[in-house]
Amino acid sequence: NNDLILVDTLVAPEFEYNLLSVSKFCRDNNCLAIFGATCCLLQDCNTGKVKGLGEFKNGLYHLVNSPVEEMSSELRCDGHKLLEQLTKMQHGCLGFAGLANKKTDYALWHQRLGHAPESKLKHIDAISASHKGKEVCLTCPMAKFAKLPYDISTSCASHCFDLIHIDIWGAYRVPARGNFRYFLTIVDDHSRATWVYLLQYKSQAFAVLQKFWNYVHTHFGKAI
Repeated sequence: NNDLILVDTLVAPEFEYNLLSVSKFCRDNNCLAIFGATCCLLQDCNTGKVKGLGEFKNGLYHLVNSPVEEMSSELRCDGHKLLEQLTKMQHGCLGFAGLANKKTDYALWHQRLGHAPESKLKHIDAISASHKGKEVCLTCPMAKFAKLPYDISTSCASHCFDLIHIDIWGAYRVPARGNFRYFLTIVDDHSRATWVYLLQYKSQAFAVLQKFWNYVHTHFGKAI
C-alpha cells in the first residue's frame, strides 16, 4: 500500500499476526518509523509524506491497510499530534545546539539574518569572525545595483485579472519544511496583488495554476 514494499517475507499460516521488522522495512523503503503512545506512523525520508499509520491495540501496533485519507479521523488526529510533538523536540534540540561553543559558518548565518554585513556579524561570538577566502555572496552585490537591467514598464491592465505575471523560482539547494524547493509567484498586473505557492516539484506548477484559475472564477467571478 502507498508504494511500500516488503522484501524477503516469510509465510507462517498458523501464526495469528503478521510481524514486521521495522529496521529492515525502513531500510528497504527509505522511510522513518515513529512510535507514540497511541499510534505509530511511517514517513517518507525524501518527501516527508506520511505513508502509513498504525494503531496501538493490545500491546501491538496494527498497521491500517488503507490510504491515510480514508482512515478514521481519530487515528489521523493522533498521527498529527505525534508529528507536532516530534517537531517541538527537533526545535528544542536546535535551540540547545545553538548554545554550543562551536563556531558556526559565516555564510550560513549571513543568509539566515537577512544578508547582514560582516561588521554586524563579528559581534556575535558564536559566528566565525571573518569570511575571507570563503564563498562570496552573489545576492549582496546584485541588491546594490542602482539601475535595473531592463526598463520599467509604464503600461497597466484596465481591470483585475486582465493580465497576470507568473514566475517559478528554484530549485533551492536547502528545502523548506515540507520538502518544498520551488515557489510559484502570480502577480495581477492591475492591482499588484500577489499570490505565492510552494512546490515540491516543478511539474506541480500546472496543477497549481489550474486551481488558481478556478479560485479566481469562484471568488471574483472573473476569467483570466
